Parts: sequence; C-alpha cells; structure tokens
Amino acid sequence: MRNLLRFLALGLALLGAVAAHAAQPTSIRAILITASNDKAESDPRLKPYEAELQRNLVFSSFRFVNESSAPIPANGRSTLQLADGHALELEVEKGGGVRVRVVWTHRGAAMMTTSLPLRAGAPAVLVRRGGKDDNVPVVLVFAR
Repeated sequence: MRNLLRFLALGLALLGAVAAHAAQPTSIRAILITASNDKAESDPRLKPYEAELQRNLVFSSFRFVNESSAPIPANGRSTLQLADGHALELEVEKGGGVRVRVVWTHRGAAMMTTSLPLRAGAPAVLVRRGGKDDNVPVVLVFAR
C-alpha cells in the first residue's frame, strides 16, 4: 500500500511538471530577408542559415532586413512587426511539440496562411514569390 501511494504521488508530480511545461509561453523569432538572383555576397548575418536558404530557395543572394521576437502564451496569440509593413500573426496550436498557425501580412493584406511545426534551433522558411525575382521577401521563423 505504501508503495502504491508513493507511485501515485510520483505520477501526480510528473503530470504537474508536464502541465506546467505545456503552459509556458513559446518564444518565436522571425528574420525578414530579401532574396535576389543578383550575383552578390550574401549578408554575413545570415551565415548560420545560408545552407538552409540555398537548400530551400533558388536565389543567388540573401540580404538581412530586420528581425523581431515575442513570447506567445500557451494556446495564445501574438503579432511580430517586421520592416516595410510585413507582419506575422502567430497562434500556438494545440498538440504535441510547438505548432504555430502563421498569417503573414504585408501592409494589411494577407500574403500567406500556414501552419508550421517548429523545432528549437531549426528555422522554418516562408517565401512569397512575386512576378519578379528582385528582392523577394523571405521569412525565417524559429521557436525558442
């Protein structure tokens, strides 16, 4: 009986720790980049992400524009303001891991709506190609 009570107490403690971890806010960081087919050196601030950018995109160079970050409460919402009227409306979705619903807007107009599974340290790459390949906006999204 004593062992059963210890086991139940341990189980309740573990459940409490899991619930507390799940209720913690998620910190989201986004980097706005412009991609181009112009032959130029990529921005040195993007060096850690250059391989990911080259693997996912067919552009020759990448330029750092700006970045923003914000905490999002569990099952909550937040908005990241980026340069030139770009913004990300973020909502943490229920489920295992960190999954975020993203609405990318530019000057109030929706450019993209998607759901991203995020892993710590691994960026998700969002790109919205226009009619030209000059200065195409790209956003890297990270969970911390």
